Amino acid sequence: ADETRAQLAAALAQLPAQQRLLLHLRYEQDLTLAEVARLTGLEDPFRARRQIESALATVASLMHRLRDPANRKR
Repeated sequence: ADETRAQLAAALAQLPAQQRLLLHLRYEQDLTLAEVARLTGLEDPFRARRQIESALATVASLMHRLRDPANRKR
């Protein structure tokens, strides 16, 4: 569990600031997609959702690389 938390923190640290903000607002602050869109200047909740999904996919990819030493250099 500690290793997974460390990998998650490392993956999040590699995200652009906007993606980190989107994830923070949605999951740590538990805001709705409409609230996230409004606070970040996005046009609508659907755009916020798409960008959050993209950020989550990036985090998953980064965590996969961190877990598998053979993939770390890619």
